[in-house]
Amino acid sequence: MLEVKTVGVRFDIGRIESAAYGNECWKVFWQEVEPTELKTAVLYEGDTAATLGGRENVFCIAVQRRDPGLLARLRDALSQSEAFSRTAASPPFVDGAQAWECLANAGRIEADGTLSGRDAFTARSALGTVRLKRRGAFQLPAGAAPRRRPKPASRRTANLPPLGSFEELVGYSGGLLSTQLKGPWTPGELCDVAERYAGLLTARVNEYAAAVSESIAQVSFYPAGGGSGGVEFIGMYAYGSAEDALEECRSRLGDMGRDKLLEFAREQGIEGRWQMTFERRGSGVGGIDIPPALLWAWLRGRGEVVGYPFPLEADAPAPAEAPPPAAEDRVRFRCRGCRVVLKATPRSAGKKGKCPRCGADYVVPHPQEG
Repeated sequence: MLEVKTVGVRFDIGRIESAAYGNECWKVFWQEVEPTELKTAVLYEGDTAATLGGRENVFCIAVQRRDPGLLARLRDALSQSEAFSRTAASPPFVDGAQAWECLANAGRIEADGTLSGRDAFTARSALGTVRLKRRGAFQLPAGAAPRRRPKPASRRTANLPPLGSFEELVGYSGGLLSTQLKGPWTPGELCDVAERYAGLLTARVNEYAAAVSESIAQVSFYPAGGGSGGVEFIGMYAYGSAEDALEECRSRLGDMGRDKLLEFAREQGIEGRWQMTFERRGSGVGGIDIPPALLWAWLRGRGEVVGYPFPLEADAPAPAEAPPPAAEDRVRFRCRGCRVVLKATPRSAGKKGKCPRCGADYVVPHPQEG
């Protein structure tokens, strides 16, 4: 069996022109090293023991892996980096126990090359920033046309009422988004709102890297014609892993047991490692204005770039509503995962099951709810 090797990549903090020097060091690291080159590695980060003791001023990124050539390959990769040459400490590399002494966990690289772990927040944010800079934030091509989608996206956006002002839509105390349309919102529901109230709002889109995910989609609504009082929605992003997603739920809910966490995750629109839906945040910052009619095209195109698992019917025309079930007929309802129509007998109301298409959990509604 190969011996576990640990290599420390050392940065001189005094040469880094940022108070967030850890993030800057990770950016330099990811500019030259791909996670796929470090599959199964465990990562560490932090000020060195000598730095904590006042004997140097060094931030270290340590990589631990069963790989006898690890030191040579990291040295070869980073020696090509002008940014690392400007910020490297002396010595720039160390190996063995001193490479990760006093350092904190910084995530791990899974066998598929994915960076995972709740403690990978700095490394993940930096990795996402580097990748977004390489490909550029997603933009629609010139002359882009609207894309077809099921309309309405759900029952709650099927009959949106007429509104006379932007405040009636977004107001925290009594706006439509705080009453009838409490989150989470599916991408389609967000588009229903944008298109229905296109005369009241300006839509703005953006994507950015953060500690929780390498790429988060942001949609903001602002008053048409300018003005303050915008509202932001974030969603359509991947956690490092499905377990990272559950850990995020645990941070909000507390440790209530795995079954409760899974139930809470579904309620929040989380499926596996994906945050499928949008949640409302504060006022949006940055981004590009886009016609409301093109919001779905932007969400669809950007989702395809990042691998967002759109439902199978995402670009199909909206299916006809199922007729109300007869007393002894069938209860018809839609799977919240893939939106396929499911059927059950009235006597099955309240029972749990799994969708045969996508495996999502469901509860059979009572006939009057169907």
